[in-house]
This record gives sequence, structure tokens and C-alpha cells, in this order.
Amino acid sequence: MSKKRCVLRIQVFLAFVLTFVLQALGLFSTYWHVQENVHKGLFYQCDSDKCSIEVTSQAALGLQCTSFIILFFCMLCAWISICCYGPDEDGIFMNDDDKGTFIFSGLCYYCWLVLYPIAGILSLVGCIVFGSTSDTIDLGWSFYMCIASGSITILAVCTLCMDYICMKSSQKSFARSLLYEMYLDN
Repeated sequence: MSKKRCVLRIQVFLAFVLTFVLQALGLFSTYWHVQENVHKGLFYQCDSDKCSIEVTSQAALGLQCTSFIILFFCMLCAWISICCYGPDEDGIFMNDDDKGTFIFSGLCYYCWLVLYPIAGILSLVGCIVFGSTSDTIDLGWSFYMCIASGSITILAVCTLCMDYICMKSSQKSFARSLLYEMYLDN
């Protein structure tokens, strides 16, 4: 495996898998709101002897679930676009002779490119909605996991935008900077 391809897979892991895992841990755990003997999640709560279903904030639950689903879809699309692209014998793109695969990979690339920032924004807005209805002193680690997921997503999008601006100023096209040059083995 080439060095650039290995670096790309590490970047994808950090950008997608890490945010997805943080979002999943935050969404499905019961430590959004912690009080003396009760800890509440977005859709159930537990006390010292039992757990019961109770939706704490429907708006926050909807936003966090939507963000989770979009992050999963983005992770899947990113992995498909990376596995279908890459250097092959002619040194350009794997499967560049097969138009269907090439178009499908491009669509997957642009799907996650558009949906990834939306997932981060939804996660952060869900945390803001939940945090505005709770005492900040009672917020638990699940809340902060989703804050971290949304923040890492926004940070990754800002990094992508800076790459676009830098490539644009050096007279290279956006698609060439992100798709083509990542896979070249120069």
C-alpha cells in the first residue's frame, strides 16, 4: 500500500470512524443528565435499581439520531469512494476504465462531502437544545461525547475548506487536489 493511501485511510478513520463512535456512545448511553441517584439519556433513564423508557428531549433526540444516521451514511460513502479509487497499473485511478464504478465513486464522494458538515451541525444543535433545558452542572459525559463528535466534524470540514482555498490559490482544481493528488505516488 502506498504511503499516501495509508495516510488517507488514517485521515478517514479519524474523520469518520472517530466521530461516529463518539456519536454512538453519546447517543445510546444514559449519562446526558446526571443527578444524585438518577442518570438520564435521551430516551431512557436509570436509577439505582431499574431503568425505564423516558424521552428527555424529543428535539435533541431527533437531531442526535439524524446526525448518527447521516454520519453512518457518510462513513459508508467515504469508504466506498476510497476503496473504488486509488492508484492502479496506469498510475491514475483504480476502475477508471469502468464508467459506472467511476461515477458511483464520485457520487459517494460528493454525498459525504455535502452531508458530513450537516451531521456535525445537527449534533451540535442537538447538544445546544438539550443543554438549554438542563442545568449545566448536571450534564454528563454522554452530552460531551456528542459535543466532541460535532466539533471534530466541524474541524474536519474547516480543514477541508482550507485545503480547497490553498489549492485554489495555487491554480489547481478542487477535484484534482482532493481526489487525484492524494493517490499519486510521486
